[in-house]
Amino acid sequence: MKKTRIPSLLLSAALLLPSLPFAQAAEAEDWLIPRTVDTPPAFTDAAGTIAEDAARICFQAGLMTGVDDTHFSPAAPLSNAQIVVITARLHRLLATGSLGDFDSYRLPQDEWWHPYDNYLEEQLPALAATQSYANTCDNPTGVCYRYNFFKMLAAVLADTDTALPKRNEVNAVPDCQDPDIIQFYQAGILGGKDVYGTLDERGPLTRGAAAAMLGRLIDPSLRLTLELETLDLCKELLDLAPETPLMEVDGKTVTAEQFAVPYAENLLYYSGHFAGMTLELNGGWEGGETAKEIAQFIQSEALAEAMGIPAPASSEHYLDGYMGLTAAGQEWYARYKSLRAAVWDALGEESFPDLPEITYTEHWNQDQMQSLSYKIRKLPGWSNGYTP
Repeated sequence: MKKTRIPSLLLSAALLLPSLPFAQAAEAEDWLIPRTVDTPPAFTDAAGTIAEDAARICFQAGLMTGVDDTHFSPAAPLSNAQIVVITARLHRLLATGSLGDFDSYRLPQDEWWHPYDNYLEEQLPALAATQSYANTCDNPTGVCYRYNFFKMLAAVLADTDTALPKRNEVNAVPDCQDPDIIQFYQAGILGGKDVYGTLDERGPLTRGAAAAMLGRLIDPSLRLTLELETLDLCKELLDLAPETPLMEVDGKTVTAEQFAVPYAENLLYYSGHFAGMTLELNGGWEGGETAKEIAQFIQSEALAEAMGIPAPASSEHYLDGYMGLTAAGQEWYARYKSLRAAVWDALGEESFPDLPEITYTEHWNQDQMQSLSYKIRKLPGWSNGYTP
């Protein structure tokens, strides 16, 4: 959506806060950004909610206002227009210590956020050039998703060289290993949606939840100390430890974790097909199909070596905990999946020789694999499948 640009010196919007001289803001010495307002209004609808203190902090810091003098609307959705405004204000405050140029400038009601968009296009062109930002601006009244919220805040921190002190040892959660977002877990600003710290990237944000996390960003005394649990895909699906040997193919041992990833993908894939749902009831059919798939993975390694096909190079950095897997399990699956694809390209998928024999260990229990598609869809991170 193309908008008329407004010069930086005239940047503004409705509901802006009166600014205080920068020297006066030194009162909040431990805050990430200075106060712009001394006395906030009493938001009667925030009392007793997670936004009670956060609404006051966000108002005083100049990041959020109320919907009127006495209401914050903590349960209302945070709109895409509002996250654009918050992002611009945060950048301006971190860069200069003041809201400065954000002075009153009258605009139609549906354009009130445009000056902030213009500011971000000028100051953070890399952010403004992303498709997610374009989608945000194309739907200003739509609800802001959790992923976009943190990616936009992360862009501000990076551009202003703002480092957040690390207080939690978190490198990945079941549905996120993006360092831009993980930094907020490490700093105690983001705790996640469950005991595993699940991000829920497509989850909508309320104004109250956004204020609570912004409050932790502004005031270090509010930051969280996390003790997250670790999701274990093998335990959840197979009741086995990741290193448990399940089968042997061509002299190579396949562990429960190496089996679990393609098995979980097959559960998701076939559960969406009528034939797959029928076959699933026939003794854990996806388990047998997954065993054949893994046999083809291992067969591909020998074929690639015989044909002089190099192992696919990867620049990915894998982290324990993502999707309930170890880093080694993720790397194993990515390598063999890429290797099979390379052999398919060279030979043709229909030209593979017969599969090598599969020898199962005492831990193999295909009956236990029956009708587990309902379970995989409930596990954090797996509702949208897995991409190595």
